[in-house]
Amino acid sequence: MLAEKGAEKRRLIHNISYKSIIIHCLLKILHIQLYCRTYFLTMAKKEFKHREGVVYSTNPGFNYASDKEEMNENIPAHQQDLRVYLDRKQRAGKTVTIVRGYKGKLFELEELGKTLKSKCGTGGTVKEGEILVQGDFREKIVLILQTMGFKVKKAGG
Repeated sequence: MLAEKGAEKRRLIHNISYKSIIIHCLLKILHIQLYCRTYFLTMAKKEFKHREGVVYSTNPGFNYASDKEEMNENIPAHQQDLRVYLDRKQRAGKTVTIVRGYKGKLFELEELGKTLKSKCGTGGTVKEGEILVQGDFREKIVLILQTMGFKVKKAGG
């Protein structure tokens, strides 16, 4: 009698562990599917914003025209006209120095942002063609950019 109860308990534990493993795997798969779906939907929305005029084409070699202009040529630093702003809006009162007006390739903008962040000794990012540096570093950034050969002006008060 005791041996039968022990065997029955082992079977129940064994079945429960399989069920929990299966449920765990299904939840992981569902999570991955939801993440991928969200990622591709946001990418599709971003891609769709840049299309102009054409809704559908039957031509298999057709590429949608984009209003995005990519700079293929390097514009010298002395021809760049940059503006340095100070911003606190929608940042929970934290100050951010913003550099706008850079015309060139994205990786060059990211390199410039990395240089500014390291020379200011703070964090920041490059978003939507702007360099954001955490803190009020307008004076320092203007001096750094001027020594690099850029035309720079402080803007926005």
